[in-house]
Amino acid sequence: MNEGLRNTDQLLKELKQGDTGLLDEVYLENRDAFLNWIAKNFNLKEEDAADIYQDTLIVFYENVRKGKLKQLSVNLQTYLFSVGKNLALKRHRSMRLIRKHEDELVAKAESVEDPFSTESDERIEAVKAAFEKMEEPCHSILKRYYYFRQSMTEIAAALNYKNADTVKSQKSRCMKHLKKMVKTVFNG
Repeated sequence: MNEGLRNTDQLLKELKQGDTGLLDEVYLENRDAFLNWIAKNFNLKEEDAADIYQDTLIVFYENVRKGKLKQLSVNLQTYLFSVGKNLALKRHRSMRLIRKHEDELVAKAESVEDPFSTESDERIEAVKAAFEKMEEPCHSILKRYYYFRQSMTEIAAALNYKNADTVKSQKSRCMKHLKKMVKTVFNG
């Protein structure tokens, strides 16, 4: 980091004022140590570790810009590692929940008497047709989430949403709308 910014308070002040070049310096200065640490401690692929680092820097910068982080009681690298640890744990929890949900879906599918019945095929076709008729942003959000298995954070970044919570709320509304569209086909 450049000479005049050794002081963390000064760093935070200049970031809050919008010095994104300084954010680039923070990114580059901490990247290798972070990636080595997170991959080693959380057994992550390089790609996943890099995603978490990106998200960590976004959280850091947003906290500074919103005034949530005005000073650090630890050094910057320790702060970044702490945020990264929380994001990695959150990712592990969500992956466990996804696997649990998939197992439940498989169990439900196996309990269906005849998965090849005409009614089942009709329902699948109705869902497909309703999905194709969905307007934006619902079509993109649901496709990214269910088909490409992107996280809410990834979708928020790709579709320029404020944050993952905003995407989550929008996804919920989209699913309700999709269910309503499918229900209309069957209840006519």
